[in-house]
Amino acid sequence: MYLTQSLHRMVQRAPDAPAAGDRNGLLSWTALRDRVARFAGALRASGLQPGDRVAMMAPNGTDFLVYLLGTWWAGLVIVWLVYSERLTNFEGQKEKLTVVVAPRT
Repeated sequence: MYLTQSLHRMVQRAPDAPAAGDRNGLLSWTALRDRVARFAGALRASGLQPGDRVAMMAPNGTDFLVYLLGTWWAGLVIVWLVYSERLTNFEGQKEKLTVVVAPRT
């Protein structure tokens, strides 16, 4: 099963219904899917391949959801970090690790 299958299903069932929201507003299922697809495309365009690991830091909100679903859509493995975690914890690892950090809002 694809991890984004539910997203595709909801776009078919209720494309204009609210899917997610935060202080910046609401996203419909279609708008969420479009943002997720663009983020996944950007990750893949950066040279990442399915199975690559991506470390992410993001505050709660729609961006968090977009990053999570977009990473899965691209076939990547997400490694969640908390803002207090030091990136030096990952030094010396042999596997490639890409880091995406969203600003705190």
